Amino acid sequence: MLAKPLKPEALLKTLISLVLSKPGLSLLYGPQGSYKTSISLSLLSRVGGTKVYVATGKHVLLRVPETITLYKSMDILDDLFLPFFLAHEATEKGTPIYVVYDSFIANFAGARGYLYSKVVIKSLVSCLILLREFSRAFSSPVVLVVTEHPTVAKPPLWKVVSRLVGVAVRIEVKEGVVVVSQQDPSLTPLSVWTVSEEELRGVLANP
Repeated sequence: MLAKPLKPEALLKTLISLVLSKPGLSLLYGPQGSYKTSISLSLLSRVGGTKVYVATGKHVLLRVPETITLYKSMDILDDLFLPFFLAHEATEKGTPIYVVYDSFIANFAGARGYLYSKVVIKSLVSCLILLREFSRAFSSPVVLVVTEHPTVAKPPLWKVVSRLVGVAVRIEVKEGVVVVSQQDPSLTPLSVWTVSEEELRGVLANP
């Protein structure tokens, strides 16, 4: 499939239309170092209304703009409480909430050290189902962000996650070019865009 070259702002507007313009779960994934977190925060900063960035793992140390609420998830109990926190916030404010849930699988992966794998997977699925129901009930888009499996270039637990997300977007960097593709449930590209890495980095550094 031929890729369509875009300028950074045009790409960000395209991504907002894909993942933040309507309720439901969307997935943003790719290898490490592909600007997933920076792009996600940039998307949040470009929409109006109430915005929540959910940080897990190393991302709890990030500083986010004052216009974005930071929810630090330190373990799977925080993850499982997240849908209820978001529903409370949406009820209190009476408006939709735009949510980015970064490295959403991190705490669940860590819990495999002290919980049975079946319990962990069921907990993850329950969390995602509750997030989907929150999204539908409060017309609030939720973007899941995750690093792909390093050997197969797929999102972790894709067979499970694919049943719950409506949009999947992959981001990768190739020789100074950032390649972004919207994909179907089989991870076949539906649309592909490219942008200069240097130009994108400049925009992300100065939102």
